[in-house]
Amino acid sequence: MSASYTRLRDGSWGIRVQATEPPCGSISVTTKAGKVRSETVHRVLWSGDGIHLCSVKLAKKASPECPRCGEELTPGTPCWECGYR
Repeated sequence: MSASYTRLRDGSWGIRVQATEPPCGSISVTTKAGKVRSETVHRVLWSGDGIHLCSVKLAKKASPECPRCGEELTPGTPCWECGYR
């Protein structure tokens, strides 16, 4: 199975997988620069002739932490633990 990044119709990035079976779970994707990254298949959008176009699950952005106490911050509000703004 080989996988590479490709642009999808909606303009987002997805993956193009060449395999006999549709992919699921995490797979290794090779960039044009030769780096290998792990991506999680969200949904198979199209399949044909051993090629599968898939959307990928986006990693959640980590919530910012308070530099004083390390608690999770909600943007626009002071830290509930120590009052840091």
